[in-house]
Amino acid sequence: MSLPLKQLQSILYRLITAASGVAEGLAAEKRLVAEGGMPAGGLDALVLGDDRLSAEDRVDIYANMYFYRLLDVLKEDFPATFGCSATTIFIISRPAICSIIHRPSRR
Repeated sequence: MSLPLKQLQSILYRLITAASGVAEGLAAEKRLVAEGGMPAGGLDALVLGDDRLSAEDRVDIYANMYFYRLLDVLKEDFPATFGCSATTIFIISRPAICSIIHRPSRR
């Protein structure tokens, strides 16, 4: 299956930045099949899986690394915030990080 690059990038971005992981992103994308989002073959039509890793597992590796890179950036930019245990618990959660990505400050 061949998609325009912009559409492929958009799908992968949504999967990688889904708040609860790639599985949640895939569930949302399945609803978009009829609207021309995810192709009919699903993620397997876009990402090659094999006996070792499925297509979803491969994208999940990128999603996890994206999350941990963002976490490292936040730790570096806001060290005092990470010194507070209650705040650290909030910030370390993937849904919290993803909510920051999807709802950035407008100030």
